[in-house]
Amino acid sequence: MGSSLARNDIHIVFHIKYHSMEIRNEDLVSGNLGEPLSRTHHISGTDRDYTLGVNRTNISAHLEHNVIFDHLTISAGFVAAKSSWSNMNMT
Repeated sequence: MGSSLARNDIHIVFHIKYHSMEIRNEDLVSGNLGEPLSRTHHISGTDRDYTLGVNRTNISAHLEHNVIFDHLTISAGFVAAKSSWSNMNMT
């Protein structure tokens, strides 16, 4: 049995050569993930409703550096991510 998930995203993305930052707000509704909704949302084409959901903000940033030789490229990078829903620290 599958599950259903719907989401509305707002993305703000900044790109600079070898650097980027993304701020994304997600409004998720689900039949089995999240917290109880104050108002259910009908799943089109079914007799079911989305009863759970979450609104969360995700922030991610990345840095990358490339060293290019004649026939060899060496790349190194760093990624940091934060999600408001999971109460996680920057990783």
